[in-house]
Amino acid sequence: MGQAEKLNLLLKSKKSVFTNADLEKIWQMKPASVKITAQRMAKTGLLKRITKGFYAISEDYNIYELANKIIAPSYVSLNSALFYLGICFQKTNLVSSTALLSYEKKIGDLVFKYYSQKPSLFFNLEGVDYKNLFSLATAERAILDCFYFNTLPIIDNADKINFSYLQKLSGFYPKTVQKKAEKLIKSYHR
Repeated sequence: MGQAEKLNLLLKSKKSVFTNADLEKIWQMKPASVKITAQRMAKTGLLKRITKGFYAISEDYNIYELANKIIAPSYVSLNSALFYLGICFQKTNLVSSTALLSYEKKIGDLVFKYYSQKPSLFFNLEGVDYKNLFSLATAERAILDCFYFNTLPIIDNADKINFSYLQKLSGFYPKTVQKKAEKLIKSYHR
């Protein structure tokens, strides 16, 4: 299989970010061969090497998809999810996610930060959507995650928040988070 065929398979996958394991499955090749092939394709400009073991078809890859691949399982949350959902208008160079461990990685101008959540809460998938090849917290879950990790949620457009759902989801979180959610709900109910 030539490089053009390999590139075509990547395009057909609809993904924008690939790990070496992804390339093994798509190209049906052994790990050592994939590593060499990907490096060669990156040198010729057919692939973009994002960082060690991560590749993209172009510079215009999905940063949220990359965030889910750096640490798996994880989901994009906190103010990053609020920005993606159009609730927060302030773009930053920080992509925040929730995972089972704390971790931080800088790639170019972006910082990918993972907050460790207890497994019983993390694996409760209520309020986590799988969209466009990545997992993303709903607005309500992202707000609750902000409270859980003592981060202030940035809310520029409250019209996109379902406050009834926020109230329901808060029941899965500790009492301190529930109190902060109640206070937020009261401040937006006129």
